[in-house]
Parts: sequence; C-alpha cells; structure tokens
Amino acid sequence: MTRRHDRAFVRTFFTSPTAVEGEDSAKMLRRAAQLRGMEAPDVWVPDNEDATAPGMREEGIANIIEVVAAHGADVPAEIHPRVVWHRDDPATRAEGFEQIRRVAASEAAPHVDGFVIPEVGGLDDWKKVDELITLAENEAGLPTGTFAMSVIVESATAELALAELRDAIHHPSNALERLFLLVDGEVDYTKDLRAITPTGALPDWPELRHNTSRGASAADLIAVDGPYDDIRDLEGYRERMVDNRARGQLGIWALTPDQVVTANEAPLPPATGEWLLAVDGEQVPLTPEDDGERFVYEGERVSVADAEDGYRLRIDGQTRRGRSSRPPRRPVGERSRWSGRPSSRSTA
Repeated sequence: MTRRHDRAFVRTFFTSPTAVEGEDSAKMLRRAAQLRGMEAPDVWVPDNEDATAPGMREEGIANIIEVVAAHGADVPAEIHPRVVWHRDDPATRAEGFEQIRRVAASEAAPHVDGFVIPEVGGLDDWKKVDELITLAENEAGLPTGTFAMSVIVESATAELALAELRDAIHHPSNALERLFLLVDGEVDYTKDLRAITPTGALPDWPELRHNTSRGASAADLIAVDGPYDDIRDLEGYRERMVDNRARGQLGIWALTPDQVVTANEAPLPPATGEWLLAVDGEQVPLTPEDDGERFVYEGERVSVADAEDGYRLRIDGQTRRGRSSRPPRRPVGERSRWSGRPSSRSTA
C-alpha cells in the first residue's frame, strides 16, 4: 500500500452535526454540503461523535449516507465522517466499526475520502482501527486503502504514540499508510491528564501542539489544531492560528462557516523552490505572474523572434531554431521578456 493522501497542507477541518432535533434531522449536514467559495473547508467532517447526541447517532449515519450520496460529488471539500471509538471501551469500538461498515457499503462511499477516529490510545489501538477499516473495505469489495484514516490525539497514550509512528507507518503488517491527519483534541486531553487551572479555562497545551506537529512532520502527515470554542472571538482565533503556524501546524478545527473563512484567509505556505533559467553557466530566477501558472524571464541575454518555420531563440549571441504554436513576446534585438508555462511547479 502506498501513501493515501497527496495534500501538502490542510487549513480547515470543519465539523457539523449529523442529526439534530426537528422535522429534518439532516438539515445541518445539508447546509454544510452547500458551502462554497471561502466558506468551503479543505476537509468536511460530518461529526457522528461529540457534535451529535448519543441517541441520534444511528439516524446520523443514515443522514451521512443520504446527504453525501446526493451532494458529495459537488462538495469541494474532502469528506471524512467522524465515527465513535474509544480505546478503553470494546462496545464503543464495535459501534464505530458498524458505522464504518454501513458507510463503506453505501452509495455514499465513492464520495467519502476517509474516516476520523476519536479517543484513540496507543499505537496498537491505531492498528485496530486500521484493521477494521480494511475489513470494511474488503466486505464492500473496495481495495485496501480506499479510505484514509485520521485520528484525534486526546489522550496521553495517543500523544506518546506519536513518537513511534514514523517507524510503524510503513510496516508490511499494517496499512497505517492510510493515515492522513493528526488532530489535537484539547478538551478530552485535559480530562485525560486530570489538568486544572485556577479559572477553569482550558490550558493552551503548547507541548501537545508541538508534539503533534513534530509527529506529523516525521511521518509525512498533516497536523491540525483542535476546536476554538469562542466562536465570536475571531481575532483570538487568528492569534491561535499564528501561534500554530510557528509550530508547523497549519490546520485548525472550524466550528462555524465564519471560522472557516477566517482560516481560509490566512496566508498559504510559501513555495519550497523557484524556477531557474540557466544562461551561460548562471541560474536566473523566473518571476511568477499573477496567475501563478506562468513564469517570466526579463533581461537582455535571452530573446525570441518569429520565423517562417517557427521561432529563433537567441541566448548570449547563439541562435537556436524551434517550432512553436504561440508567437513570441519580443523580437530579437529588444530587451526580452520571455514567458513560459512549465510542465510542473515546485510548490509547498
């Protein structure tokens, strides 16, 4: 099995309840499935765990299947439902497995990118999840690795597992290469550590965020910070993102469309390289145009001009012939502004 995901970063991890009281219990899912533009997250998480009342989770899975089957093809986000799980409760794990099985065998499956697993323990517990997802894929006639797996780090044992992950992820005895996101869950992490503060406020847990980012970087995964509960404090949300980004944690949980917009407006990671044009033994950087697709050389040492059978490219006095379907930007002899669209880009 090879790496499941090909994303370099995730800015927004947006959760929505799978079932609510009322005539249309799936209305929150329907609204989330229709988010577009800056309100559209990178990852949409129909949340059948904490965001949904325990008595409505059975209906929640049915709603996920119905809404994702109907709208999933048009949703711009990746879709990763969150199911129930608990490292210390076999009954909850069995319930989570059944939820995964139902989605995997449904008409929603082609639009589901993976599953989010909460309350994991040590690495052996992660492997249990992986094995059950593999079983669900096999039962549904899907290849191993069809679904990605993201975990929420909300216990001390899960945090300690981050240090072992790099060595375990490529082992042939498991399919942990399906791992995608490592998401912090500071609320339950605080409970697990029995931490208290004088005001009762949630600790900032900078160590947890650092460890999650480090574990993700070492294993080629993506780190996401947990929820920021004060949904009206968008400035505080921005400050949290700035602090996270200094740790290499580019993603953050979003509870509302306003938080999604705020996170999506944050700067993207910089390019890891630049395009260079070799001229007479020297490398000259090309400047990207506004569309980010075309890179430009400006100078006097390279020029291009029309010819009857194509074009003439002159580099430091030496002329080369070629054929082109596009006219040149400047004639020979003038200061040249040469542009081209490379076949690939070096980006973060």
